[in-house]
Parts: sequence; structure tokens; C-alpha cells
Amino acid sequence: MQIHACRQPFLLQCRPVSQTARMQAELMLAVWTGNAVAARKHLADGAKIDWKASRAARSPLAHAAKFGHAGIASILLDNGAEVDELDAQHYTALHEAARAGHSFIADLLLTAGADVDRVTGSAGSYSALRLAVLFGHPEMVYLLCSWGAQRYGGEMILATVKGHHAIAGWLAAKADCITPLHYPTLVPPERARRLLRARGADLRAARDPGGRTPLSLARELEASGNAPAGSTAWLVLRAAQLGSEVVTGAWSRHNHVFWPAASRRNVVGALLAGALLAQRLPRLADPWDCVLRHAAEE
Repeated sequence: MQIHACRQPFLLQCRPVSQTARMQAELMLAVWTGNAVAARKHLADGAKIDWKASRAARSPLAHAAKFGHAGIASILLDNGAEVDELDAQHYTALHEAARAGHSFIADLLLTAGADVDRVTGSAGSYSALRLAVLFGHPEMVYLLCSWGAQRYGGEMILATVKGHHAIAGWLAAKADCITPLHYPTLVPPERARRLLRARGADLRAARDPGGRTPLSLARELEASGNAPAGSTAWLVLRAAQLGSEVVTGAWSRHNHVFWPAASRRNVVGALLAGALLAQRLPRLADPWDCVLRHAAEE
């Protein structure tokens, strides 16, 4: 039996094309097949990162999200791909990831600034959360809710109608969770740090008076022994003790734990350098006051 070579995409074989068009087609082929080496090469050669065959077509990033090629998606984002690029139906890469259930790619897109609540222009105006519910992807539902996806009220009914009873039950149990910090077991500590340092992170936010808050949920986890140092629940409890003015203010030894990992590394390095200098120059001011505040912000 003769084995035929894999056919090239139609846009490479229809008719003679320019070098630029061929380069774009080869980039799309690399995206479709998940070939990260080829994708990097074509981008380095000048392929346009947000090129589409037509206004209705998907961008390379949307194709990567649809097919689950996380490495390709990361390369495209690192090279400046528009994270919320729309196709003719107003689908974005996040919609494609949500529809296909690719949670890791969705997290990449959201970290890069994707709009978690953008709705499609198709009939029904689906958000990424609604698409995840429709196609029955529980991990995607959990992820999107932990990023603060707005619930419009019909998601639980949709899950029930489609037979996704585990999703329907989870949504019912989390009906009063209205902020990302209402999901302390789903939000990783590094993202929690960003949320807590952002002005407006309300630790006492509740859907209804007397309802569960990020702080009450963190206390529940602490009472059950599930709030170890450095966890999101522990960070919430620590933020409540210090107050928002300290947490969101300029760097200090008190709010050190709320700064990003890179900033904390800078501070530790500067502290060690300051300690060595202080041994040689006893009159040197306290390095905490003269160096570390600037190190955290670099």
C-alpha cells in the first residue's frame, strides 16, 4: 500500500502565491500542527502574528487555543499577539479555549489580559463561561469563575438541561461567590497577591447581607487546617490583619509577602548585599529603609 505524504493546506496549493503569503500560510500550518520550532522561525522571518486569511477567519492565537497547542499560544503571546482579536462572530481565543475545554490555554490568555466576560456576536451571545457550561467542561468552569467571570443566571439551568449535573451542582454551591477571592482553593497564591495589592480587593464582599465573604471562607479553611503559610487563604487572613493601606502601600517588611515573586527575590538580594555593606560600613543606614523599598519596585 502506497503511503501518501500529508497534504498541505489549500492556501499553499491553489495557485502561485507571493513569498509573504507563503510565509503566513506556513505560520498557520505550524500553528495547526503544534510545531513550535517552525512557528518561532516564521515569526523571526517576519510573519505577521495576527494575520487572518479573511475578516471572518480565526487568528493564529485562536487556532492554537482551539487545537490545544499551549506552547504555540505562549509563543504567540510572547511575540505580541492580540489576546482579544475577534473573528466575524466575535469569538476570541478565550472562547475557542472554553469551547474546547483547554483550561491551561485559557489561564495563559487570562493572565495575558483576556476579557473573561466578553460575549460572542452569534445567536445567544455566549460568554466563555456559558460555552464551558454548554460543552460540559467542569475544570474550565472552575477556572473562569476563579477569574471573576460574571454569571448571568442561566448557567445552572443550561448545565442541567445539557445533563452536566456535576457542573450544575457546583454552580449551585457557589451561587454566592462573586469575586475571585471567593475561590481561595482555586486561585493560586501568586494571583492572589496581585488581587490583594490591587486597590479594591474587598475581603468582606458578599452577595447578600450575612453571606459568605473571602475572609469568612479563609477562616473556614484555617479552622479545618487547610490554610498553610503562603496559601491564598493565609494571604487573605494576613491582609485582613494588616489592613488594605499597608497591603497596597509602598514596600515594607510588613507587606513583603504580598509582592510578586520577582520583587521578593530582589528584596532578599538587596538585603543580603546591605548586610555585607553594613559589616564594612557600620554607619550605613538601615538597608531596609535606604535600599529595599526601591528593590521591590524594579
